[in-house]
Amino acid sequence: MTKPTKRLPDWMSRLDAFVRSVWSTPFEWGQNDCCTVAAGVVQACTGVDAMADLRGSYEGELGAVRLIKRLGGLDHALTTRLGPVVPLAMAQAGDIGLGDDGRLVFCGGGHWKGPGDHGLVTTNEPVKVWRCHE
Repeated sequence: MTKPTKRLPDWMSRLDAFVRSVWSTPFEWGQNDCCTVAAGVVQACTGVDAMADLRGSYEGELGAVRLIKRLGGLDHALTTRLGPVVPLAMAQAGDIGLGDDGRLVFCGGGHWKGPGDHGLVTTNEPVKVWRCHE
């Protein structure tokens, strides 16, 4: 696993392109779920796929739950892969958050977004935030 260390010079246009690519993509475990979308955001901003070693390793909700448990929970997995939690007030576009419902979301500027049944949806502010790079 390679940790993202910095944002790419063109990260804003790359993030915009990624968001447009998943804007209306329906939720699908292992393909377009909260973890794969969050990893896509990080990759767009940094060029590093923080989930490369996990892609294709689970199917369905039960598979996702088992993988998350094996990783020590989403909180631990994010800290291991992205670094320490940062204050919510310091969140920037491209940063990853953990919602109070246990789902990952990303900062899209002034709003937090995550995958929904028919594409990206605006969500509540997360309870924890990780910078998309160390």
